[in-house]
Amino acid sequence: MTGVSEILQERAATISTYDYVALFDDVLSASSQMISKLFDICPVRNLKIAQPALTHDSYSWSAGALRQTGLKLRHATFVEMMPPVFSDDILQCIRPLFELGFEFGGELT
Repeated sequence: MTGVSEILQERAATISTYDYVALFDDVLSASSQMISKLFDICPVRNLKIAQPALTHDSYSWSAGALRQTGLKLRHATFVEMMPPVFSDDILQCIRPLFELGFEFGGELT
């Protein structure tokens, strides 16, 4: 068991005190204001899984994950694995996938 699974296990008590948890990749660059805004939007919009839009120079194989001028929020069926934000209930639901060694990033149906 390594990576995300290990963190979720070691920090379970702390993580359970939050309504939303971000699993940001260490190569992401975002200001604290941008992150705060993301965490403000999630409960207002009742989002269960979210991610910030990526800049056009980001590594992404999904054009849908890239920032689009003029949009403040858009609903999608895909979340990149480097910047997901999960509601606590969804994170607990998918936690076994991390324990099996799966990474997140895929179609949400």
